[in-house]
Amino acid sequence: MIPERIFVEGFLCYREPQEACFGDCTLWMLSGPNGSGKSALFDAVTFTLYGQHRAGRQNARGLINEDSDGFVLEIDFALEEHRFRARRTLSRYGRPTRQIYQWSSNDELGEWHAVHETHTEQGFTQWIHENIALTYETFTASVLLLQGKAD
Repeated sequence: MIPERIFVEGFLCYREPQEACFGDCTLWMLSGPNGSGKSALFDAVTFTLYGQHRAGRQNARGLINEDSDGFVLEIDFALEEHRFRARRTLSRYGRPTRQIYQWSSNDELGEWHAVHETHTEQGFTQWIHENIALTYETFTASVLLLQGKAD
């Protein structure tokens, strides 16, 4: 899995839509003062892929920005020669959504197509398990170094 883009809106400190694009770079660095949202981007990645954040699976609505009605999270990534987008939404009052999309470039424009059955939690989780092939615990231990847990 090669991350290409992280999109957040209404998530933790990110009220307005924000996007981090990684392009073809092989090394990335996030820097900024405490409280600027660096860890929130990592929470966005883990919540989008696994439905978990640093505090676990509970209280996901607590991740909604205090001035927002809900959040939208998207992670674009490459797997072998294919591009995918994992997307999750959560509102204060409605049902959460999730979906995996695959990029299809049959013409110059291309478009995202929903991957069959990944709109259900079971289908989404199964797709992540089969394609990312890392559990939340393995992902955070090998891809992300959680604060205070990097030993």
